[in-house]
Amino acid sequence: TTKIDWGNRALGLDLIPRDDDGRVVNEDNTSVISLYKVHQRCAESVASASATGTIKNPQTRSTALHHLLVNLNGVVCIIGEDTEVFLSLYDLHQQSYISERYVVKLNRNGTPHDVSKLGKMRSLFTDLGNSDLRTDIYLVCHIIR
Repeated sequence: TTKIDWGNRALGLDLIPRDDDGRVVNEDNTSVISLYKVHQRCAESVASASATGTIKNPQTRSTALHHLLVNLNGVVCIIGEDTEVFLSLYDLHQQSYISERYVVKLNRNGTPHDVSKLGKMRSLFTDLGNSDLRTDIYLVCHIIR
């Protein structure tokens, strides 16, 4: 599979993440984070491989998916000016963020600019695999004024 990936890279085509047996990884049964890790390992093996096809075997498989729903009911910290609150998931072992940031924009009173969003500020962090939940995962909140 490294030869195929190496050829695709030489032709400027997309890298297709594959498992140990050379099959294309099924994105429906794999968490987004695990899929990213497989893609990253495939890219590293292509970068380190020569034209003869030397390969490092990736060992990533995950089928169970989990989701985390965060409901932000309110912010008690009133700064007195427009504020943005950013929420994201952080993996302590990898020392990196594993999700995109969810943004809530608040006015100077600490309420959303759009009054219809009051009590409806929710974010769904999707496609967390079993391996993601076995590590120390933190919900990080950045408040920027």
